[in-house]
Amino acid sequence: MGGIPLWASQLPLTITYPWNRTTLCFLVGVSIFTAGMIALLPKKIGRIVYALLIGFSIVFQNRVGADYQSDWEKVRSYFTQFAAQAPDIEPDTLVLYDDLPIQYYSANNLNSFMNWIYDPDRGDGPERYKMFEISERLENLLPSLERGVEVAHNAFHGNTDRILVIAVDSGGCLFILPPNGPEEFALPEMTASARHLSDPEALINEQSTAAILPEILASEVNTPVCESAVTDE
Repeated sequence: MGGIPLWASQLPLTITYPWNRTTLCFLVGVSIFTAGMIALLPKKIGRIVYALLIGFSIVFQNRVGADYQSDWEKVRSYFTQFAAQAPDIEPDTLVLYDDLPIQYYSANNLNSFMNWIYDPDRGDGPERYKMFEISERLENLLPSLERGVEVAHNAFHGNTDRILVIAVDSGGCLFILPPNGPEEFALPEMTASARHLSDPEALINEQSTAAILPEILASEVNTPVCESAVTDE
């Protein structure tokens, strides 16, 4: 009965984030059914089963909380590194990435931080910056990985001529990629395909200090010690 809204709307039902939220409508029925089945067991065995279920639930929730905390620390580190490498970026810039080692932050979440850093006084005006995960947006909001293509999403209007492509290595170091050059770590396939669009030389103003990290991002951030792993030819 709980699944009727999902099946009627043909929404995917998985246990993978973020689609695992679709399991919420089953929780009441599953809990009642499980409690009823355990009640049929002998009391001593039932108590053991109850204890195991509660114990596993506590461990699981603690693990999920730790994963969220880990992702949050990574996000803070990435933006700290990005702002250090790009103290100011030109308006209407689109930042592309793919397969970052974070699970609980989508491009929409990261996009909010990007605009908060570089355009904190935006108000109701146009969105000056945008972040896209390539595999999620390619061939829809991001029509192609060719130059001169218009890109529009909500209040943002840009062009694939104004793109920065970023990648993160296994040590947590973030790099704003130049359009070409040798690589000391393997780039995700989509990132490598989009790299030729990246134009940090034109879009980053190193003489400015417009980037202002909000306190929620900047306070007590542990960033890795990184050396330049991606360079121009």
